[in-house]
Amino acid sequence: MQKILQRLVAGLEGAYGDQLISVILYGSAASGEYQERSSDLNVTCVLSEISASLLKKAEPVVRAFVKDGNPPPMFLAEDEIHNSNDVFPIEFLEMQVNHRVLAGKDVFADLKVMRVNHRLELEHELRSKYLGLRQRYLEVSSRPRMVAALMFESLPAFITLLRHILILTGQSAPIQKRDIIQVFCRQNGGDEAIWLSLLQAKASGKAFDSDEVDLVFARYLEQIAAAVRLIDTLPDA
Repeated sequence: MQKILQRLVAGLEGAYGDQLISVILYGSAASGEYQERSSDLNVTCVLSEISASLLKKAEPVVRAFVKDGNPPPMFLAEDEIHNSNDVFPIEFLEMQVNHRVLAGKDVFADLKVMRVNHRLELEHELRSKYLGLRQRYLEVSSRPRMVAALMFESLPAFITLLRHILILTGQSAPIQKRDIIQVFCRQNGGDEAIWLSLLQAKASGKAFDSDEVDLVFARYLEQIAAAVRLIDTLPDA
């Protein structure tokens, strides 16, 4: 992991020089939950400005980074961090509380997000992902392995949204997934067992037995529905 990140930073510094404001690692690799087999390296590159010609300069560096199995870095102009956090509060808050500066300055240090924007995006994300999960289940419900894969794929995003419910309700909001689940379920009456069993199965790569997948999915879906109902009770301010 470190060699890949070092190559990326060196390449970005060579491409941009003084125009490079910051390179920041976020996500599982910053929280200590990185697993080489299943995790990505999520990186934000902040430039003094953004243009097509500037983006093109990073193409060889980004191509090598993607070839190593990672998503392309997210490129931002410095002013975009403050001008767009009203529409992406969850994403920016996640980067603020869970990141490591690889080069340059900490552009997230002074970031502030309005509660009304945070709550609005949280409900939008939770409801849209909930609806999407139900739609995709219709396509795969008779294939247990694909149902399990659907749950594993959706799990990290839903756990992140549980964390943001904790933030908006003024509760302790841990960073690591297991801690998020435990705090959320104990504070809000959730089914800790189903969340943790999914997290463990995803980490181990062990699939559920065919005859239990439908039950697991039903319990998972109900937990998400309960989170949606909880969001509806939260005030905007």
